[in-house]
Amino acid sequence: QQSPTPKRKQNPKPKPSRPPSRAPTTPTKKPLANIKSASQPQIAWLMSFPNSGTSYTSKLVRTITNSSTATNYGASTRDEYGCSRPIADKYAETGPFWQSNTYSQLGGQNGEYLLTKTHCGGYCNGCGPSQYFETLATFQEGCLTGKRSNRCRRDVNGERIMNSKAKTSYDVVQYNASLVRRAVHVIRNPFDNVVSRFHLKAKELRARNRENYDNSKEGFRRWCAYIDGSFVEQEAALKAFSSRRKLLDRIPCHADFVRYLLWHHYAERTQSSLNIPTLVLHYEEYYASFNATVDTLMAFLNIELTKNSPEKFEIGKTYRDYFTSSEKEAVAELAESISSNITWQRLERYF
Repeated sequence: QQSPTPKRKQNPKPKPSRPPSRAPTTPTKKPLANIKSASQPQIAWLMSFPNSGTSYTSKLVRTITNSSTATNYGASTRDEYGCSRPIADKYAETGPFWQSNTYSQLGGQNGEYLLTKTHCGGYCNGCGPSQYFETLATFQEGCLTGKRSNRCRRDVNGERIMNSKAKTSYDVVQYNASLVRRAVHVIRNPFDNVVSRFHLKAKELRARNRENYDNSKEGFRRWCAYIDGSFVEQEAALKAFSSRRKLLDRIPCHADFVRYLLWHHYAERTQSSLNIPTLVLHYEEYYASFNATVDTLMAFLNIELTKNSPEKFEIGKTYRDYFTSSEKEAVAELAESISSNITWQRLERYF
């Protein structure tokens, strides 16, 4: 089903230049309670597989503009009354929602595009294929789906008070694709991403007094041995796995790489399906060419007036040494076999 993909090329790596040393200006913050949004902001999705620079990119835009960005996940950004804050009143039932309650302005005004966080679908951590195998339709639906707090209601006077009777903390909601006008697709080195996701999972397991995996290379290998053997039957039933069995057996935590590759494949397919202009932003570009990357991002979002200097970017750790040369070659072969031509062009630099 996949289109033929080009052969890998050895591209010269650009020499990194350090981010500017200028000191950031502290944004002026005040509550947004009485500020009204535009009737229909133009949304630019911030599409990223988790642990790829989502938080930094959102905060960067908020800091520079002194304006709030948006998110699909309003249940995690409640106001003091436990309410999610829709970007406009008519989207109260569907989202998206404001990501912060502390910036003095709302984003997406005066022709600017409102950066809106979405992880789409198929990104679970430590799960089996039944939970992350998507079709284009279900993946795209995930990009439009979010969570709204249901621990909030209005009393007869219109005042918001906490709804203590709610059995769950959120409702699953979905907005219309017509709101989405652009996309910023953030990509991080797959080897760094997979190990970073392991660190998060290990921290979660320790907090729940489950198996203790330390963050070392040995701890990672121990986790991979466990998770690689946990979904053998599910994988055997899927041609995507059975046809690549020998290749996958060469890759520790092979399902994490499959998830990563499928996610970026469907992200590209979704952008093409919706015919939305897309800026591909590689995480390491913040380090290699910080000023140019920020300027490109601001121009893409049609943001002309900036109010604060950006915070200094601190590049995360790299974990390529967690893998042998043979394992990295196997991941490259897997990436070529799964990716479309366009997706491979976006990922090729990492192999």
